[in-house]
Amino acid sequence: MIDFKKYFQRIYKETGCNYKKWLDNITKCGKATGNTEIYFFGHSLDVSDKDILKELIMTDTIHCVFYYHNADARRQQIANLVKVIGQDELIKRSGGLNQTIRFVNIDSYGE
Repeated sequence: MIDFKKYFQRIYKETGCNYKKWLDNITKCGKATGNTEIYFFGHSLDVSDKDILKELIMTDTIHCVFYYHNADARRQQIANLVKVIGQDELIKRSGGLNQTIRFVNIDSYGE
């Protein structure tokens, strides 16, 4: 069953972990210059990508913007993020003064 695990596929198919270098650069630069925004278009935020998603979302210098198509898609993204980072982190990061997570309807993109 290991063949179906994402981490195994990344290693086996040599898609690598280049995102880790990128993340290191962002966090080093982010501390000096402010925050970095990452935009997610049409991503399900499924737990199968938990290892990468959690690392990106939980980095305090990264602000994530999740675009959704309709209310059902937004609902599913929220439910999946609870599985990825937990309800307390999602509440903390999606509201308040230190908001690092936003949900935006794709129809408002570019406004």
